[in-house]
Amino acid sequence: MVKIFYRRISIYEISEIDITFGEIKNTNYIQINEAPSRAKMIVRNDDLIVSTTRPSRGAIAYINQSENELRIASTGLLF
Repeated sequence: MVKIFYRRISIYEISEIDITFGEIKNTNYIQINEAPSRAKMIVRNDDLIVSTTRPSRGAIAYINQSENELRIASTGLLF
């Protein structure tokens, strides 16, 4: 049996990357059972995420958040 420790997760989407400052503009919080199928990558502090969708847009962000929660990113982001 698998235990779920987190009921709510924060999810990072490509559209939420501020390409001017290289950081996440908004963090969306959702219930874990409502996560989209593309939300599969676990994000940790000090990760650098890069969009693989339309890479010429320059969507790159450094993750430095002190929140103690499960953070998930879209599979359209590379670590």
